[in-house]
Amino acid sequence: MRITYRHCRVALASLVAIGIVGCAGTPPQSDTSSHTKSAKNSDDASSPTRLARSFDEAVRRGDEAWHSGNTDLALYLYVQALSFQPRDINTLGKIGSIHQAKGNLDLARKAFELAATTAPNDARATSHLGLVMLGQGDLDGADTWLRKSIAVDTTNWRIYDALGYIARTRGHYTDALAFLQHATTLAPSAPEPLLHRGGVLVAMADYANAETVLKQSLELRQTSDAWQLLGDAQAHRGEYAKALNSLMQTMDVPRAYNAVGQVAMSNHDNRVAFDYFQKATEASPVYFPEAQRNAAAARERLGAVITAKP
Repeated sequence: MRITYRHCRVALASLVAIGIVGCAGTPPQSDTSSHTKSAKNSDDASSPTRLARSFDEAVRRGDEAWHSGNTDLALYLYVQALSFQPRDINTLGKIGSIHQAKGNLDLARKAFELAATTAPNDARATSHLGLVMLGQGDLDGADTWLRKSIAVDTTNWRIYDALGYIARTRGHYTDALAFLQHATTLAPSAPEPLLHRGGVLVAMADYANAETVLKQSLELRQTSDAWQLLGDAQAHRGEYAKALNSLMQTMDVPRAYNAVGQVAMSNHDNRVAFDYFQKATEASPVYFPEAQRNAAAARERLGAVITAKP
C-alpha cells in the first residue's frame, strides 16, 4: 500500500488531539519552500524521507532514525505509522518520549494521554503521563495517573518517588515517607528518594534523621539540593560550622554565611546570627543589603536582650 496525501490527512485528523503538526507528506527539511523537491524525495526509494508503505516499515525506519539520533525524522516516520494504526500505544509512547526528551512537555502529555486513554491498564503509558504532568506542576493529574500505575505495576521506583514528592508538597508527610521508603527499597542505589525523604524530614523538623538520610544521598550523587538541605538541617541543630561548610558546596561564601545566620536567628542564637551576618557583609565583594538588614535585626535583638537584663 502506497501512502498518499489522503493518508496524511487521516493521520493528521487522528493526531489533532496530540497537537502534532508534522505530516507524512511534509518531510523534515531545511528548505521548506521546495515543495517540488519534497515531493520528489518522498517518492525516491533511496531517500530517508520517502513515504512508508506499511505500518511496520514506518516503525522500523522510525526506530532506526531515533537510535541514530535523528529525532525529527523519527517523529516524521512515527506519524506515518499512525496513519495506518492511529491508536498504536507503542508508537504514541515513542512520540511522547521524544517530545519529553526535547522538553516539549505539552506535546509529550498529549501523546501519552492518547496512549493512556487507549490502554488505561498499561503502566508504561499511565506512568509516563503522570510523570509529565508532574513536570508541568499538575499535581492532581499526576497523582491520579501515577496511582493508576501502581495498581498495575508495583516495581517502578520512580512512580513511588513521584507520589512521595506530591505528598510532601501537599504536606502529607506520613504518606510521603511511606512512598519514599518503598522507592528506596526498590532502588537502594537511587539518590532521588533519599533526597526527597531528607526534604520531608527537614519539613517535619526531624533534623537528626534528615542529616543521616541526606548524607546517604550525597554518597550516591553530589547535588546542590542535597547540600542545601543538609546545611539547613545542620544549622537547625546548632551545628553552624558544619552547616556553613555544607552550604558553601552549593553557594558563594557571603550567601552561605547569611543563610546560616538566618537559621541561627530563628534558633534565638542572636549573637551567633549577628556574627554570621557580619561575616557575610565582610565577605561580599559588593554591598550585601540582605545581610546588612539581617545584621541590623540581630543587633536590635541583642540590644533588647541586654536592656531586659536586671
